Amino acid sequence: MDEREWLGFKLSLASKIVVLVERLKKREYEFDRNNTLDIMGLFAKYGLFEKSVDLDEYWYDDEEFVGKSKEIMVNPSLSLHDLIRLRPEEAAK
Repeated sequence: MDEREWLGFKLSLASKIVVLVERLKKREYEFDRNNTLDIMGLFAKYGLFEKSVDLDEYWYDDEEFVGKSKEIMVNPSLSLHDLIRLRPEEAAK
């Protein structure tokens, strides 16, 4: 797996984890410390906390990322691409 494929995998995994957590919260699932540590462990295991090395290159402007992020749906009417373009307060809703 090359670096771009690995980055795509990490992005997909992170977004799926977030969606899963949001669905559980909507169903009023109560997360305990162990649940939270398990989720954090997944993020750590797959390097989802890592910062970009090249700060001059914006990941959200990368053509391949833009194409894939338009395909990943956060909900039926909102793509990941649209979500990251929202202001933080709008995205939180």
